[in-house]
Amino acid sequence: MDSRLTQLPVEPTMDLWMQIALVIDGYALASTLGLGDCGEFANGRLQEFTRTGVWQGSAIELWICLFYEQRRYHHYGYAPEGQSWENIKALYRAWRGAMLGALTETADTMEQNLAERIEVKQGDITKLDVDAIVNAANTSLLGGGGVDGAIHRAAGPGLLEECRKLHGCPTGQAKITGGYRLPARHVIHAVGPVWRGGNQHEDELLAGCYRNSLRLAAENNLKTIAFPAISTGIYSFPLDRATRIAVREVQEFLRQNSSLEKVIFVCFDADTFQTYRNVLAAA
Repeated sequence: MDSRLTQLPVEPTMDLWMQIALVIDGYALASTLGLGDCGEFANGRLQEFTRTGVWQGSAIELWICLFYEQRRYHHYGYAPEGQSWENIKALYRAWRGAMLGALTETADTMEQNLAERIEVKQGDITKLDVDAIVNAANTSLLGGGGVDGAIHRAAGPGLLEECRKLHGCPTGQAKITGGYRLPARHVIHAVGPVWRGGNQHEDELLAGCYRNSLRLAAENNLKTIAFPAISTGIYSFPLDRATRIAVREVQEFLRQNSSLEKVIFVCFDADTFQTYRNVLAAA
């Protein structure tokens, strides 16, 4: 069952007898939810309804109640006093439609919000005022060419000094340092794979760079992070393939984690910029 159903509201105007009808089969409901003694749970919910007339459970519990009640009445043809099987079927159909409609609307809203949290820009990553920029580092973490060298030069000697204390980093992993003279408060050093034809776990290692960088950002309560196109320079990872991996990992992470407010893909040149735009548009 989709966890987003737990965010759906319970209809407050539902007739009390209809509410009671939904939980008569609480035995199956309690078993499904792992709530302990099924009879005790069912009886407790019935007493609660009778006393207050208000459903106090989550929307997902109500959804499961409806599902099992529909099956119960279909099989036994039984309904509480004053209610008919047709009433129960109508209630189930109405609630099922409302639930699915609300879930679809919620999913659409989440996708819209996801798009707003991802940005692509062409420029110099060392100039960005964000919580963290990601450095396409080598395993030594002691600087190198490309974006790695540019970040070390812009950050100053303090960054190299801290990196020496980290004793390197394996490919596919990431480590975090301060930002020193950079506008960014932190640098997350991710070691991307060298492209060797695609048969040396390059895809998995590159995905790990993004996944572990995002994890570090969340663990350190960062809100904004900027990525370069990791491994697509001197490491020769095919640009389109690397971009699809980057976009996939970032989108999957953002769908599961609300703490990051903005992820920026920073592209060094126009070709990379357009590739990211194309992949995001198709995602």
